[in-house]
Amino acid sequence: MGFSFAGLQKELESAGFRTLYEALRAECPHLASFADYRALIDFFHDRETDYEAKDIILHHLIGVSRHGGKYEALAAFFLILFMPAIARLYTRGRRICPEIGDDDLVQEICLALLQTIRETEIAPCRVAGQIIGKVKNAIQAILRRRIKEGGHARPGSREGPAQRFAKKQHNYPFGDEGAPYGWVESAGEAVADGFGGEAATDLFDADRGVYDLSSVPDVSALLDDLERHKVITRSDRQIIETTVIEGKQLKALASTPADYQRMKKRRQRALRAIREHLIKNQK
Repeated sequence: MGFSFAGLQKELESAGFRTLYEALRAECPHLASFADYRALIDFFHDRETDYEAKDIILHHLIGVSRHGGKYEALAAFFLILFMPAIARLYTRGRRICPEIGDDDLVQEICLALLQTIRETEIAPCRVAGQIIGKVKNAIQAILRRRIKEGGHARPGSREGPAQRFAKKQHNYPFGDEGAPYGWVESAGEAVADGFGGEAATDLFDADRGVYDLSSVPDVSALLDDLERHKVITRSDRQIIETTVIEGKQLKALASTPADYQRMKKRRQRALRAIREHLIKNQK
């Protein structure tokens, strides 16, 4: 992969981390039966073991890691824990955007993972799936931006790098295999099978309409389906990808105040249409 995790292993073998791990075992009863971090990682990677306990432990570790100080050492543990997912994201990222450097891509994935763990609100259920879904979408946005920069795409073009990215994305989808435990596949299937049930419900609330599309396990699949069913147009999709997914300001895309107002109304209509479509199809 062009990246070595040997330094992380060394950090986890240090006396400092062993002391931290013993303190964590004392704080969290669910950790008591795992003598060291290796036993804990083996537990997470075993798909036959207790999912509920995995959620409780991982959610607890994420919470204490945000206290900073000595708990920052948990970053190395998280990177080792999610190494299978990192490897899969790396492999598929290289297929989609081969011009990106090996070390650059691995660094982007690791930074996105740690940033998600540090800063994103994570519900106590299906914890690993939420994290991997958000990291996957962050990497998609980075690769999409790289492709756009390389191809000099213009907003509104019919067949720009963003569309070529979507075609490659169809051939090399970012799957959720490699999660520390196996609830991720069901979340991906919910998106692929008409966005029913829990996956659809998580997209919106009653007051604000659609929000946090970055939490969808495969946002490109969602947008593909919405465009295919003519819920949104290609122009709508490009605005949503750029502003909602990548977080860029709408004003940066508009050349005049009138253009900004037009695009703002288009985005509002598109998000409202997405919300109505998802509500209709989950009934």
